Amino acid sequence: MEKRGSHVGIILLFVVFILFVSFLFVVFKPSIKVQQNKELALEYLEKELVNLSTGKLASVAVYVDTYDPEAVNCFRIEHPNNFGTYGYAVVKEGANNLIGSSNSVNLEFDVLANQHFFKIYYSNEKLNNEDLIGVDCEPLIEGSYQVGQISTKEYIFESKVVNLIEELKTNETFYSEVQSIINNEFDFGFTDFEGTPIWTNEVRDVSTNIYIKKIPVQYIDEQANIKSGYLNLRIW
Repeated sequence: MEKRGSHVGIILLFVVFILFVSFLFVVFKPSIKVQQNKELALEYLEKELVNLSTGKLASVAVYVDTYDPEAVNCFRIEHPNNFGTYGYAVVKEGANNLIGSSNSVNLEFDVLANQHFFKIYYSNEKLNNEDLIGVDCEPLIEGSYQVGQISTKEYIFESKVVNLIEELKTNETFYSEVQSIINNEFDFGFTDFEGTPIWTNEVRDVSTNIYIKKIPVQYIDEQANIKSGYLNLRIW
């Protein structure tokens, strides 16, 4: 009889346990579903906003063999590798400092005494060149210079991120379209190398939980420097 009673007690405890687990599932299921939806929305936002912030940066190294530093203050060169189709170009000397340049049918750039190595960066995203100082630039003809490493890579551009944030700030239709896709309100932000943050909305008065994602990125600034920063997402 005692053995039978113990079996009944175990069954009752098991039933109570199942009821308790079911209760917890009913209570927490909505919040679990909400969290899953928010995480999916964050993943979608990250993918789409990174795509909208990405562009191509092409670069080419040029070495000028010999020239008369007393007579030459700038060079003129045909755009290497047909890179003249890009909208922007900046030129740097060997120490990675910007030098004056002018981008048109040909590329002209300043030269200081004893400079031989230059690197040219091209992009359709905004790059700010230094103004050309030299005049009557010396044309570089085949054989007077060597073209070194050429590369084309995709990067996040600071100018595209800033423009995208501004577009989301000022274009309610654009913001609403994105909002309707993820079915959540959201903010998109950027923290640059100096630690300065900008957001689509500086202050949000929200009463619900905010889901935040901070994405470390390398980005290109307007002088074609590679820097580290963060893309910031928050939804509610």
